[in-house]
Amino acid sequence: MRKQLLGGAALASIMVTAASAEILDLETVRSEITQKDGQQTAFVEQTRAKGALSIIDQSGSENFATIDQEDGASSPSTPTTLSYVEQTGSQNSASVKQSTDASDGLSNETWILQDGDDSNVFVDQKGGEDGTNLVDVYQGVGADNFADIVQRGSNNATFLDQLGNDGAANISQDGDANTVTAMQEGERDSLEAIQTGEDNSVSSSQYSTDSVAYFEQTGEYNTVISNQAGEVNDLLVDQYGDDNYVNVDQSGSDSVATLVQKGEYHSTTATLTGDANTLYAEQWGDDNVMTVYQGGSDSVASIVQEGKNNVVDATLDGDGNMLDTYQFGIADVVEVYQGGSDSSAVITQDGRRNEVIATLNGDDNTFTTFQWGSANTIDVIQEGSDSSASMTQDGQQNDVVADLMGEGNVLITDQLGSENTIDVVQSSESSSSTTFVTQYGKENRTYLEQVNNDGELDILQDGDANTVDFGQFATPGLGTVTQVGDLHDVWGDQGGKDTTMFITQTGLEHGAGIIQDGEEAFLSLTQDGEGHLAAVMQDGYATSTVIDQLGFEQSARVYQDGELSEIVLSQSGGMNYADIYQDADDSFVLLDQTGWENEAIIEQDTAQSYIEIEQYTDEAFASVTQTNGMDNTVLISQLSYGAMATVFQSGNANTAIIKQ
Repeated sequence: MRKQLLGGAALASIMVTAASAEILDLETVRSEITQKDGQQTAFVEQTRAKGALSIIDQSGSENFATIDQEDGASSPSTPTTLSYVEQTGSQNSASVKQSTDASDGLSNETWILQDGDDSNVFVDQKGGEDGTNLVDVYQGVGADNFADIVQRGSNNATFLDQLGNDGAANISQDGDANTVTAMQEGERDSLEAIQTGEDNSVSSSQYSTDSVAYFEQTGEYNTVISNQAGEVNDLLVDQYGDDNYVNVDQSGSDSVATLVQKGEYHSTTATLTGDANTLYAEQWGDDNVMTVYQGGSDSVASIVQEGKNNVVDATLDGDGNMLDTYQFGIADVVEVYQGGSDSSAVITQDGRRNEVIATLNGDDNTFTTFQWGSANTIDVIQEGSDSSASMTQDGQQNDVVADLMGEGNVLITDQLGSENTIDVVQSSESSSSTTFVTQYGKENRTYLEQVNNDGELDILQDGDANTVDFGQFATPGLGTVTQVGDLHDVWGDQGGKDTTMFITQTGLEHGAGIIQDGEEAFLSLTQDGEGHLAAVMQDGYATSTVIDQLGFEQSARVYQDGELSEIVLSQSGGMNYADIYQDADDSFVLLDQTGWENEAIIEQDTAQSYIEIEQYTDEAFASVTQTNGMDNTVLISQLSYGAMATVFQSGNANTAIIKQ
């Protein structure tokens, strides 16, 4: 043992070798240094021993403690190197180096306690195979403390406490079964942890403002749990390997979290509560699961998952929220809830069995999604004002269920494939709603209900055996339905004043059944092909129906109950049938049939009504009944062979004219 005095500062230097260790103990060398009053320097070097113990206790400021422990024993029985450093005061520094090449499990352990400002810790541990490294650093209530810890070997563990302001720590572990546990308390704290190997785990808590935490893990069985409380927090987690798990909680304002995982069995749970939060999460591999909650204002979340069996459950509660998620793989599921104002969600899925469930509550919401694959499902509820939803599905058996309630809702959906289903409900008592639906394929179904003022729907179906079932209760209401292919059906109900519906069906054996209940309703129906059926009922003042059927074996049935009602029906081809009933005064019917074996039956229980029938067809038949009215007029023109016309009128001042 050697002690020197240099320039008024005490320098204690202890050098213990294996030979001198045998004097103290045949297995372990020990050293203990106590220094007071500051500006002290302690240096301990312990080498070539089977075990080593060093204790340094310094009080005051500007102290330096250095411990170098190396194990060189060939076959230690209980190989352990221990270092204990305690420093009280400011501007102290502690440096510990522990290394071994033993393969039988050397245990390196370092305990450092610093209580003061501007203190530094440097630890370097190297263990052999199956060795255990342990570092426990406690930096107390002081400020501007720093710790740099490097562990290389197996079964490493690090514990760090920094309770002062502006603390910083850098931790690096290289080996197997590494563990880092860190806690920082104060303003503008910073933490960095890098782990390489297997069974890595990081748990970090920061209770401060302007905190920064950085974690990087490479290997298997990685786990990160971190908590940040305060303002302007920043977190970055990067994991490469298998079975990774991340749990992040940020509370405060201006928090930023970036999470990247690459490998298998990823799981991310993040909760950001506060103002102006931003989250970016990216997972690559299989079986990814992510749950994100952001509360507060101006939150932005971008989530990317690529692989199989991905699940995203994100809830953004607050003002000005934005979510952009992308999933590429199989069996992806996304559930998104955004509450508040100015919310926007953009979701893209590529694969099979994708499902998107999104609920946006608030004002000025916008939802856009793309799905490519089979068996996709979208369930959307938007409540509030000025909401917009745009959805595109490509594949088979896609389903869309949407419920939009509020002002100014707009829905645009596009489905490509077969057996697709769209079910939309739009309800707004004070504003307008708009729906655009496009379906390509066969056996597609659209169910639509609009309850509002100034409603509009536009539906296009291209394929076979498609169905449209709508209810539009709006003033005014506007609808357009176009079906291309065979075996299509349109069933609809319009209620309200000044409603308008345009329906076009081309192909074979289409069916259309329309009910309009309101004043000044207008229907235009065009059916081109063979075997079509049209059924119309209008109940209101000044309603109008225009039907144009082109082909063979067409059938049209129209019922009107209201004054000043009009029907214009044109049938071309052969074996067509028209059945019309009007139950109000001042009604008008114009029927034009061309071809052969066409039949028309018209009944009016009205007054001051007019019927005109033109049948340019062989073997045509026309039957007209006008009862309980006066000043009714019937004009029948049959310019063909084998035609037959019958007219029955009751009342006063009626006129019947038949031309054959």
